[in-house]
Amino acid sequence: MSSAQTWDPANYARHARFVSDLGSPVLELLAPQPGERILDLGCGDGVLTKQLVDLGCDVVAVDSSAAQVEAARKLGLDARVMSGEALPFEAEFDAVFSNAVLHWIKRADPMIAAVYRSLKPGGRFVAECGGDGCVQKIRTALVQALDRRGMDGEAHVPWYFPTPGDYATRLERAGFRVDSIALVPRPTPLPGDIIGWLETFAQSFFDGLSGAARAEYLQEVRDVLEPQLRDGTGTWVADYVRLRFAATRTTPVRQHQSDQAAEFLFSYGTLQLEVVQMATFGRLLTGTADVLPGFEASLLEIDDEANVSMSGKTHHPIARFTGRAADSVAGTVLTVTAEELRSADRYEVAPYERVAVTLGSGIRAWVYVDGRRVARH
Repeated sequence: MSSAQTWDPANYARHARFVSDLGSPVLELLAPQPGERILDLGCGDGVLTKQLVDLGCDVVAVDSSAAQVEAARKLGLDARVMSGEALPFEAEFDAVFSNAVLHWIKRADPMIAAVYRSLKPGGRFVAECGGDGCVQKIRTALVQALDRRGMDGEAHVPWYFPTPGDYATRLERAGFRVDSIALVPRPTPLPGDIIGWLETFAQSFFDGLSGAARAEYLQEVRDVLEPQLRDGTGTWVADYVRLRFAATRTTPVRQHQSDQAAEFLFSYGTLQLEVVQMATFGRLLTGTADVLPGFEASLLEIDDEANVSMSGKTHHPIARFTGRAADSVAGTVLTVTAEELRSADRYEVAPYERVAVTLGSGIRAWVYVDGRRVARH
């Protein structure tokens, strides 16, 4: 969470009560049972957490805001100040529940790993947070207003709004089975003026402004958003998009099984595209930047209709061996299974040929290059 963001329980209740009021769908997805031990990750003031307690669950509530934790304790909850990235629990909970919090945690992987450790085998991770496109109009107005002041607006964005593919990949990499994940557009009427929303959720954008400059900035953002988000009755409606998912902690797959063994695949072309990865592998791949030395890239016209339809491109990059130390091709080294490597074989067309190479990092990986000019070793 941005260091500029703070939470005042009274202000939150006045301007953001809709957050817990609209939590019913993800609560239903959790399907809590009496007697279950549940961790509420990012409990806020505890209003939604109390519903779990009232259903007979044994709940531990955590939040990084001391003020919100104090408010939750006033409801009689076992609430603790704690970072989601540093949960100390080990196989303790039947479920981890989270509503409207995960988009504040930009370092998602350590948090997901901590949740995994906190769950018993077979335990559930059920959550809803901001997803790809959430408050896009508000975000754009905030960023552009800072840009006009000579400031880097993007650097002040405190949120991480992932796609389903992105988050599913992170969950699976941590050892979860993703049971369901989807974006849910949810235009949300606000209880008051958009200024109240901005002062509650967007503090990082005007943290460096004070007095008249702050008021002028907020009014400018309001003026931009009014024709976009204020309806004919005068109600402000925020352009929310939610990411809602349910995942289960599974037993790790033994890595000696051939189809689960890790392979490295270097891509400098269309296999880096999300649309191609989803169509070819059914998931988004993780990877790191690397280079292919001794090759140069050019464009190849693709006449395979299915391939062009999938990538949206009629010309694909193709690497040709030169052997020159000065030549290299930049790309991404991806981690795939043996079965996914076979899927990549089916995607690539002639004259691409898969060969083993040593990348600039020293990693041995597969890569598809021009088979007409392959160096044979």
